[in-house]
Amino acid sequence: MHSRIYQLLPEYVPDKTSDMIMTEGDMEDGFVSNISDYVSTDCNRVEDFGWLSSQLRSAVGDAPESWDKHVTCYYAEEITPEALASVGVAENVLLEAYFVFRSTYKEEYFRKRLEAFMNLTTNLTIERFADSLFVYNIEQCLDASYSSYITGEDKSYQTLDCFVRNELEFGKECKFWLGSTLDYHC
Repeated sequence: MHSRIYQLLPEYVPDKTSDMIMTEGDMEDGFVSNISDYVSTDCNRVEDFGWLSSQLRSAVGDAPESWDKHVTCYYAEEITPEALASVGVAENVLLEAYFVFRSTYKEEYFRKRLEAFMNLTTNLTIERFADSLFVYNIEQCLDASYSSYITGEDKSYQTLDCFVRNELEFGKECKFWLGSTLDYHC
């Protein structure tokens, strides 16, 4: 299975060569041995932005009209290398892409998960509790370990669920810029 590692930063870093931008080498210690077989830069940042936008939106509702109430996804229009060069901007510029998580996002993100968890644990028996598939389903409900991963400035990784738990605050709006993206296989 292929998925992505997204770098989300609290500030815009336009230069691809910045020390803050994630590379394959940043994932060698721990991620490759513990979670994936390999990590690759063979991915498209524009498509990856769309993929993450879709994940973030579908997590808070199926209706498009509800999406912007909880998260705004912005990607600057594609600019050709020639156009960048004509205004004196190097090709190593990351086009601005960011996500604004509204004050309601965290609550809405976990609402479905809480309902799923409550449904799984209703009428819990010792037999179900001892069933490894049941335990796996509960673990995935709490923290989807084979989904997208997020890194920050320190380049440590966490699941998307942990990112929402740890980086977003209830009732507070925040903004994160998309740095680099990596493909991973597990």
